[in-house]
Amino acid sequence: MSVWHVSHETRQSLENDGHRIVLWRTENGVRLQSRTGRDVTALWRDLAVAAMRLPPGVILDGEAVVYVADNDGSAQISFEAAQSGALSGPRRARELAARHPATYVAFDALAHPGAGTPDLRPRPYVERRQALLDVLAHVGPPIDPVWSTTYQGPAERPLTDDQQRDHRSANDARCCHLVPS
Repeated sequence: MSVWHVSHETRQSLENDGHRIVLWRTENGVRLQSRTGRDVTALWRDLAVAAMRLPPGVILDGEAVVYVADNDGSAQISFEAAQSGALSGPRRARELAARHPATYVAFDALAHPGAGTPDLRPRPYVERRQALLDVLAHVGPPIDPVWSTTYQGPAERPLTDDQQRDHRSANDARCCHLVPS
């Protein structure tokens, strides 16, 4: 099995508390791999099933996050819930996913046959980001691009999880021009 080294070239993006995963859409299925190269597909089966909507040959770098409802009805990303899924066995992972399904937040497109050059790693990040947005445009939740911006200044206030999930405009949130660009 190959291990793809992920890019550390990023724009300003929201910090997530999840489990880092490279997602491979193969001709016959999906493989999810930890950054150490361990196959974690069985632990994130719900994400693997959703990733079947991606074209074969796509490889994404991202993170599995888990939203858990607070007492007030809002949802927050739970590092503990993501780690519980990542450290459990396949049966327990399915039980946890039934209670709290995961979301795959994609940071980068490492490969995409439809982008002209299948291996995107040597390409500038702005081109990889566009390939990521293009490939995810018709996939939808639970596989989403990370919110990012080229704005370098301080945020006036952070977006709520609902604003992130609903893709509300940065102007509505009055926050650092944060758009899925």
